[in-house]
Amino acid sequence: TLKKTTLSQIKIGDAVNIETDIIVKTIKKQLEKILP
Repeated sequence: TLKKTTLSQIKIGDAVNIETDIIVKTIKKQLEKILP
């Protein structure tokens, strides 16, 4: 990841954009398994 992205160039305090759609979809699927 560090070689193929600019992730290694960020510093503490820099603004970053984090794509959360995959995380949210995963959490939703897990919750659907345990909640009615």
